[in-house]
Amino acid sequence: MLVTKLPVGFGLVLDFVKEGYLISHEPVDVTLDESIDVDVKLYKVVERKVELKKKLISKGVRAFPFAESLKKGWVYTGMESDVEDDEEAVITLRRISNSEDEFVTSAHINGSGNVTMQLVPGIYEVTITIMNHKNLTIPSEKRCVKQKVLGIKVSEKCYTFPEINLESFISGGAIFNNNTKYLILDPSLVYNSDGVLFYALGIELDGVPMEKRKVEDLEQMSKLEEYSKEFYNDLIPLPIVE
Repeated sequence: MLVTKLPVGFGLVLDFVKEGYLISHEPVDVTLDESIDVDVKLYKVVERKVELKKKLISKGVRAFPFAESLKKGWVYTGMESDVEDDEEAVITLRRISNSEDEFVTSAHINGSGNVTMQLVPGIYEVTITIMNHKNLTIPSEKRCVKQKVLGIKVSEKCYTFPEINLESFISGGAIFNNNTKYLILDPSLVYNSDGVLFYALGIELDGVPMEKRKVEDLEQMSKLEEYSKEFYNDLIPLPIVE
């Protein structure tokens, strides 16, 4: 508690500073011969264990092997999987606030190993990127397009997609922002748990059999923001309690 006199003015800003806490900035208007009460909540910065699991998106053949009608295309299965040993992930959080200092925190996860991260409650813009360091090959493919005139085939034009070899590729991630919806870390999640379990989408590019791989499959790596918006509720973090 602080009881003090302040200069008269409008749009003044009080800074509340405590070691180990986010600095809070509180705007006030001070008039002559009038008392004001200002209550401010400061958020403590804590170190918490962080884990990451994937919710899988698979090509139809792998996702539904017994459903003939669902063998084509990519499907969100919701199945959980750990980050693999040949994968690495980076989680970056930027806190959205007009009344406190900017707070940015990140964690680097190799394989299924556990790490810690500085956290405070709040609304966050989040980027999660998972890189797979296995080689990925898309085989060459010949395609032919029939040329028709008045519904009658008159010729056929063929072309070949060359083989693609990637030494590493984006195998998953998640994006939470103003477009997809921000991620909320509430006080009970941060302060009353031993850690936070984050979720990201896992794109099983390497799980597609070689003969079923198409160059269009690589488009899945650019759809993380779209998928994060569509499956937002499945990607909400959970507490780790040991």
